[in-house]
Amino acid sequence: MMFPKVKKDNKKVIKELRSEQDRCERCGSMNNLEVAHVISRGAGGIDMRENLIVLCGKASMSQGCHGANHRGEIKDSELFKLIAQREGITAETCRKRIRRAMGYKV
Repeated sequence: MMFPKVKKDNKKVIKELRSEQDRCERCGSMNNLEVAHVISRGAGGIDMRENLIVLCGKASMSQGCHGANHRGEIKDSELFKLIAQREGITAETCRKRIRRAMGYKV
């Protein structure tokens, strides 16, 4: 199955995810929610549902789950499992879709 190339910058998908999720997908907190990239934009990560997760805390202030993610205290595999549950797919499928969208052959 072929997946379409995804725009790297897609504010619509971020806005949709933000409106769907009313709590942190990791701990359940309802405070200071932000949409985070599992594979960071700096590492070539793109705005697609399989690469985005709603986490609590401000990354810029190293707070909550988002801050812990930026400090490297949360493994990507944990975040991919949470995303896979939300999307109704496997964690491995999440990874493959992202890599395909980034232009890798998988």
